[in-house]
This record gives sequence, structure tokens and C-alpha cells, in this order.
Amino acid sequence: SEVKAIGPSGTDSPLSLPSVSRHLNVPDNWQLYLATPGGSCMSGVEEIKFFANNTPIPPDEVMATADAIDNFVIKGIEDENLNLLKSGLQSLGRVGFKAREIVNQSSAVRLFLADVNNSDYLTGGLSSFGPTIYIFAERDNSHALECLEKISAKHGVSVRSAQPAPIGCGFFVT
Repeated sequence: SEVKAIGPSGTDSPLSLPSVSRHLNVPDNWQLYLATPGGSCMSGVEEIKFFANNTPIPPDEVMATADAIDNFVIKGIEDENLNLLKSGLQSLGRVGFKAREIVNQSSAVRLFLADVNNSDYLTGGLSSFGPTIYIFAERDNSHALECLEKISAKHGVSVRSAQPAPIGCGFFVT
């Protein structure tokens, strides 16, 4: 059967819940930060057009996305391993829909995210369509905080610590 383009979650009602869904607590020894570099926040007609132009995602990219989520993001959170999480988030940023979202962002967003992920102490990703970036670091790690302060100053971006809620990871398995 033909795979059709999908739209933003607010444009339709789901037929059912994802067949695989996980809720994971952020490890207590991690700190979550949020930053919003200058970028665009897409919604409405612009967002619907973006989905129409960028879906369906090729099957190999769907599989690569599922692999990154299952074997790196979820495993990194479960094992409290920031490096594993970082590998997963970086993989997600290179394929599938998330890669298209990142490419669509401003250079300010892309450069800030690259600097975060080039750090030895931080890992980050683009939240939904952005331009907000979430950043994880080991709690009370002075090197991580110093690194984040340098990146923040370099880009002129305010960074705020946040209290993480459980992370929901869900996707359809067919």
C-alpha cells in the first residue's frame, strides 16, 4: 500500500495509541537545561506545508531513527549514560524527520546545537520544531557548567536549568 504524507499532531486525531510506548525518568544525577537561540517556531499553514514536503520519510531512515531511539536514547537514559544518549541524539539529528527539522532552523540554532554536542560534557537536541534546545549534563559537574557558560556567552543565548519530567518515547511498530 502507498505511504502517505503525515501532518502535525494537532491536525488529526490518532486512530490508536502507539504499539510501543515508554516513559522514562531522567536520572537524578543529570541536569536539564533549556536554551532558545534565535530561530523560527513553525506553526499553522507553514507547519502543515513542511510536513507535506518532508513526509513520508524513506523506510531506511525510519529504521535508523527507531534504532537510534531504542538502542541509544532509551538505553542511555536507562543506563544513566550521557555518552550513549549523545550518540543517539546525534544519530537522530542526521536522519529522518528530526534531521529535516534541524536543517530548517536558523544558523544560530544549528551552530549552538553543534557547539553543545561538540563538548565533552554536554549533549543536546532540538525540541520538537525548535528553536528551543534541550541540554543534558551531569548534575553538579563544574566542567559541564563552565562549558555551557562559555557556549552561552559565545552565542549570546540565555540558558536556564529546568526540572525534567518523565521522557515519553513512543513510536509505531508494524
